[in-house]
Amino acid sequence: MWIKPELVSPSALWTTEQCNEWFYLEKRRGHGGDIGLPGALLKSMDSFMTNILPWRILYAVDELDSRYQIAAGWDEGEIRSRWEFLEKECVPMLAEMDDQEDRTTFVLAKINSLASRAEKERSSQEPKKLKEASIKFRQTFSYPDSERLVNFFMCTYSNRPGQIYLSVNHLSFYSYVFGSELKVVCRWIDVEKLELKSGLLSYVVKVRAKNDNFSFHFVSEEPFKTMQQLADIACRNLMDGDPQRTDLDSGRQIKAKTESLKSRLDKRQRTDKIRFFFRLPSAEILDGKTDCVLHVAFERNRAEAGGLFVFKNFICFKSSLPNSLTLVIPLRFVTHVEGMDSSNAVKSGISVSVSEPLINSAGEKAKQNFFFGSIPDRDDVLKIIRNFWKQIRTPMPSASSPVTVCSPLAEQYSTEPAGRKAADIDYRQVELENASRAAANDVKMKLWELHFQEFGRGVAMYRTSKLQELVIKGIPTCFRGELWLTFSGALHQLRASPGKYAEYVNSCNESNSFAADEIERDLHRALPEHPAFQEDKGISALRRVLNAYALRNPSIGYCQAMNIVTAVLLLYCNEEQAFWLLVAICERLLPDYYNKRVVGAIVDQGVFVGLVKQHLPKIHGRLAELSVVDTLTLPWFLTIFLSSMPFHAATMIVDAFFLDGAVVIFRVALAILRENEQKLLDCRDEGEIMLLLSAYLESVFSREAAPKSHQTAPKDVLNSRAGTGQEITQLIRHAYQHYSLISADSIEKLRMDQRLRVIRDLENNTMRSACRRVNTKLGYEEIESLYRLIREEAMSRRYHDEEIRDCLFDPEKPAESQFRVDPPLWMSLGKELLPFGKGLVGEEICGRIWKLLRKDSKGFVSFEDTCSTFGDLCRGTSSDRLRVIARCQKPPAVKQAKKDSYCLVSCDETGQAGSLTSSTEVVAKVVLKEDFFPEVDAPTRPMGNLLGGGAADLDPMKTSGSWAGVKHLESRPDSLEIVGPGGDAPTTLTNDLSNLEINNESYFNETPNSFNYDEFTAFNLLIYKLFGDVSSGTGQTERTELAHAISLMTELGEAKRKHQASGKAKSRTKSKDSAEINDKEVNQDSDEAEIIEHSDCAESNEWTLKYSQMEAILFQEDNIREFFERQTDIRIEAEKTLRAIIHQK
Repeated sequence: MWIKPELVSPSALWTTEQCNEWFYLEKRRGHGGDIGLPGALLKSMDSFMTNILPWRILYAVDELDSRYQIAAGWDEGEIRSRWEFLEKECVPMLAEMDDQEDRTTFVLAKINSLASRAEKERSSQEPKKLKEASIKFRQTFSYPDSERLVNFFMCTYSNRPGQIYLSVNHLSFYSYVFGSELKVVCRWIDVEKLELKSGLLSYVVKVRAKNDNFSFHFVSEEPFKTMQQLADIACRNLMDGDPQRTDLDSGRQIKAKTESLKSRLDKRQRTDKIRFFFRLPSAEILDGKTDCVLHVAFERNRAEAGGLFVFKNFICFKSSLPNSLTLVIPLRFVTHVEGMDSSNAVKSGISVSVSEPLINSAGEKAKQNFFFGSIPDRDDVLKIIRNFWKQIRTPMPSASSPVTVCSPLAEQYSTEPAGRKAADIDYRQVELENASRAAANDVKMKLWELHFQEFGRGVAMYRTSKLQELVIKGIPTCFRGELWLTFSGALHQLRASPGKYAEYVNSCNESNSFAADEIERDLHRALPEHPAFQEDKGISALRRVLNAYALRNPSIGYCQAMNIVTAVLLLYCNEEQAFWLLVAICERLLPDYYNKRVVGAIVDQGVFVGLVKQHLPKIHGRLAELSVVDTLTLPWFLTIFLSSMPFHAATMIVDAFFLDGAVVIFRVALAILRENEQKLLDCRDEGEIMLLLSAYLESVFSREAAPKSHQTAPKDVLNSRAGTGQEITQLIRHAYQHYSLISADSIEKLRMDQRLRVIRDLENNTMRSACRRVNTKLGYEEIESLYRLIREEAMSRRYHDEEIRDCLFDPEKPAESQFRVDPPLWMSLGKELLPFGKGLVGEEICGRIWKLLRKDSKGFVSFEDTCSTFGDLCRGTSSDRLRVIARCQKPPAVKQAKKDSYCLVSCDETGQAGSLTSSTEVVAKVVLKEDFFPEVDAPTRPMGNLLGGGAADLDPMKTSGSWAGVKHLESRPDSLEIVGPGGDAPTTLTNDLSNLEINNESYFNETPNSFNYDEFTAFNLLIYKLFGDVSSGTGQTERTELAHAISLMTELGEAKRKHQASGKAKSRTKSKDSAEINDKEVNQDSDEAEIIEHSDCAESNEWTLKYSQMEAILFQEDNIREFFERQTDIRIEAEKTLRAIIHQK
């Protein structure tokens, strides 16, 4: 690359490769072929320096050795192209100049222009040191340009100093010490655990991936945080179904050209955190944050210090004191934004006026004024807010029309319990209880109304600790839907997407969603005790909401437990509002809970186990002994206790959940275990524990609900134990008091660690499921090793070739068919694992076997069929293996022969036909003429990510991370040649396997019936060459026995041919005697008649030999039989290959 000229001094560390009067092309010692002890030492030092590239071009200013470095590069081809440019464009012009100063001015101006242009063209926007490291990183590991470097650090690995490169998809380590090179590569999606340990002078980061452990020593904690971020992003993308996605760009602030990818990653993490805290839509991007002071209206002379966060559609405030004060202002309802003069009470301030329509009454609006002061750079902040405000100032139709919370189900089926008038009930007692509940509800209503008057109502209300206390006491039924929409942030999407729900419903009516059948089965299981869902009205509403969400988010579709949560939402909101609340739960409040594998819920189960171990160690020890934590608590998390507690009690937990998020579930679950600690310790088995907790949860009650004996039909979800246990308000309050230190931030940190483990566990479960379903002769460990190897190739391609990144993996298919094999991967697997050796004949056999296998519509072989094939070849009987080699001589393994393509007669020097050439003679000629099958040792297996897919002299790291040759196999001059039928061009191992016709059925297990002469000869030649392959472990003994067997088979075939020819000759003689013939034809020469007879035999392919006869003769030879009886364990080679991919020395 061109660089801006900088003065350098001549150095003995560089050697001149090429020069002219003005320019010098130099190479750094230690690179290339001059590796000696000094070169090794120099290269070892250079491995720790990212700004030194092995090639450079200098411009000589004068005879005093003043030189400018004008170009540098890692690749010789690149630097040579720069040299050719100088010789063509600059040298002729310099030769015409007489003054040295003019030459220098010209060269420096020219190079500066080229360097500036190259700088602008570079897509990378990273600092200089990171750019230099990126170049070295990509050249060292042969990553594509899409693999972007985030950061790099000096560290030690296994007591070897080197550099660790953290990119968007990989952790890569490189070390070069005294001529010994080490490369370690690990994908983030393969990381199982990250652990940080603080030492006296350093930090140790332990990485566990693919059952290997790596320990890196650093001098700071920063590398660990970066690793956590990248591993977490990889896990999230893998859960979303796209492990290669690296959408780190987000927001206006990222457009700065000097901003690094690491800065963007940090800003993305910070944006996600702040957006979730304020419950904003996922499309909102943080534009900026500044310090300020909020002058609150509910308390005189109170100024709350904190931070002002500006989004495109919102202004948010968060107090610097925890749980003190937060505020969310939608710019949609802002009426004025003005700056405040310093003469006012608020200095350097901004005034914001809001008029927000309330969602509980038509025409009523909440009007408030907010004053932010002490804002640094107030004018700039005001300008940004005004620009955003002007873009959305024109109100949308939904902004002027109030949204009302009205549940048709709640109107028809009141959620408030009422007394039952029956003869056996004490009416006075019922009236007293009803009056008591009514008075309590009136008090609760009054408290909320006072709170609205003091702190405001709607989205732009002041949210303080008093709000949390009110929510713990319970939200009145008439306010519940409104506040759920407000707290969850669902109201923002409801207002921003008017009519969207109706579109989803109409689309579902026109065509059923893919999850419609699952939804239909679960409709009647949602709150079956409630009358609203015992009739068609409630069932239809539930069906529409669930189908609409399945259409909106196909990646989730429908999951069990969504029906219960949605049914409760419909009791307090109308359908559209319930739909957007469901969106908020599934996509923000409980992310990944309701996908196909409920990954989010499983992750939180791991987090909960860790919290129990930390806060309730005795209970953790007892539950760990019985292994019942997951069984007990998973329904609590999936349904937010709605399926485990009485209805009215569970809805109060849902109130707190919408306010504070998933942390409420953790706190309440811990409180439940704490309340039953001693009883849990006394339980003898898991059955007692389950009965104990089930009884406790069923006994929890709410004062909103009537006692069971006084309930009217429809009855509450309360059972016979209702009202006998703890009151729900006390339980929630205890949860907040005892576990207040468990925050959303701490939960998210714990989730990051658990995601790594859960993803690996789920993939291991998928692997085990796939391996168990495969019907093959391989052992389970062998199947697992083969699965890992194919998965490694599939995952590698996802990061290195966009055109073929998904060709080997289809997540929509069953576990045993998700991974597939293409021709290059099949050839690599065959050379590494099959018992035919790693030479050319082994490649030829693998190529022919591929043509026999059944393939899908894209021409790939499934993992199941691959295992079955390897089982027959590696663990099958001797007959199985010989049958496969024999079947390789038949179509479609070879081209279909033409009828006149074989000539079984030999010709003498005069061109006359002679006797048939025997197979023994053919083999004898091969023995005498070894160059027909040149002896080729097994190619040296290159280490790295190309372990059998190409030529041996390839650099293992120059194959784009794929150890199997991804491109079509190229022709090689030393290929095994077997002359095809009819003089066709020799067939080689390089047949383009990708362009074959797709087999709808497998020919692999077919047993050939008989062989003609040419097929018989080719079969013998193939076995002869297989016995000569050094890597197959055979030699001259087997060849000698093969020659003897061929002689016997040839004699048997000849005898059969002569017998058939004799019979046909007699038939032909009889027909000639019965017809009239000319004297000339009768006196024809007998030798010519013999030639015609032989020619007819050849055209009719009368020389045949049954396969069963060939097998019997071959297996009479002891060494041949022993060769085909050898069992091959592919596990060892597969594991060795996998380890070589990670540790690339």
